[in-house]
Amino acid sequence: MNRTRAFLGIALPEATRRWLYQHYRAHPGSKGQRAIRPENYHITLVFLGNCTGDQLASLSHTLVAGQPPFTLRLSTIGPFPGTPARLLAALFEPCDGIGNLVDELTRSLEPLGFRPEERRFHPHVTLGKNRRPSAMEAIPLDLEDDQGQFEVNSFALYKSELTPGGSIYTPLKIFPLPPRSPGRSQ
Repeated sequence: MNRTRAFLGIALPEATRRWLYQHYRAHPGSKGQRAIRPENYHITLVFLGNCTGDQLASLSHTLVAGQPPFTLRLSTIGPFPGTPARLLAALFEPCDGIGNLVDELTRSLEPLGFRPEERRFHPHVTLGKNRRPSAMEAIPLDLEDDQGQFEVNSFALYKSELTPGGSIYTPLKIFPLPPRSPGRSQ
């Protein structure tokens, strides 16, 4: 039986990916790391694992989000999930919108047979990886321009292929978020 490694995630705008890559390369912790290609930058909302074709089809037809669009704002580049760590990641300021979306998706996935993640959700974008954990400092980002923030209007079902040259992420379906109701904030 063929299975597809899959996850639900948020794509970053092109300008944000370029901006992040420049800041990553300037970070002292990036030296000696295997850099993630900027076209692969994303925020994983829910990792689904190895899915059957029937599961993917079911997801494509049943996933709907009630969370309206929201704005994410970057805060630092630092070790993830703590230090010492193997990952250097872009971390975000707290945002109810993304937390609500993850909770909503998790609840809608349970009847389809997907188990909820046991770890607490921490939105991040992996920028680079070390072979072994190492001590790295978090560096606040200079956010005078708007490159460090972006509006989230959709999420996607992604296929993840592991290759010797790195992972390849292919969006299988885009799920738009519903428009904001008048008077409703993020």
